[in-house]
Amino acid sequence: MEVRTMAKLWKPKESYEIFDPSKHDIHETCGGMWKHFIPYHRQYDTLSQEALSELIADARKYRWQALDLSGCGLRTLPDELWDLPDLRMLYLGNQSISAQHANHLILLPRKIEKLQNLQVLSLGNQRIQVEGTDPLNLPKLVHLELFDTGYDAYPTVFCIPSLEQIAINDLSQSLPVQFSSMRHLTDLYLQDCRIQS
Repeated sequence: MEVRTMAKLWKPKESYEIFDPSKHDIHETCGGMWKHFIPYHRQYDTLSQEALSELIADARKYRWQALDLSGCGLRTLPDELWDLPDLRMLYLGNQSISAQHANHLILLPRKIEKLQNLQVLSLGNQRIQVEGTDPLNLPKLVHLELFDTGYDAYPTVFCIPSLEQIAINDLSQSLPVQFSSMRHLTDLYLQDCRIQS
């Protein structure tokens, strides 16, 4: 059973990067080098719900710190995804909005708060909303990627005090007052934004 799972969805890597916020910046974790942090070679594109559950079960069994669910044709996320206590990096975005196997996640549930060790979250290239308006309780999150998510105003739900680096584009409204709560912020990438104040 285990061999079949591995052959079907992924192969183990001999080596991979362990994320260290003091050494790695958002260009590495959410830019062109982020796949260096994934502990397996991906052998999947579109994931059925059964295959997704199988992959998440392997992530739990092998205590993966990074999980690549980018461009898998996902529309919803199963509850078992939020039961991965070792997870540090989660990739739910797409290479582009029009990618062949693009995710179309409409809602990111507040259950993501169960991932208390999450440090990197990538949601780019899709239109996604988060339940509620209060900042997410993700006390270790340091890198957040929101490129091409369709936000014209920075969502208060992402005013997470632990954040150090944020990448977002196309904002046209002023940053919310809650933005000042992010006292650890060191890098803010505002590509093609039209913020007046």
